[in-house]
Amino acid sequence: MGKSMFKKLLERRIGQALSDAELKEIEKMVADDIAFNFKSFGKKPSYNEVIAITERCAIAFKRCLQQEDKNTIYGFYKL
Repeated sequence: MGKSMFKKLLERRIGQALSDAELKEIEKMVADDIAFNFKSFGKKPSYNEVIAITERCAIAFKRCLQQEDKNTIYGFYKL
């Protein structure tokens, strides 16, 4: 599956558009999750597990961005 197809699938599953920069951050989160929860135990995730992990990471990432927007005014944190 190509990167653009995967991006479209992920966008459809989470119901939000993703920029290339956001996708790159989500990919890092997924790699870290897989390294910690699978590779450290000598296991390999299935394709469906990778999709589920990616979906959860994307949702968490988007929530963090939304929360950050609520806590900032013009890029500066509220006091």
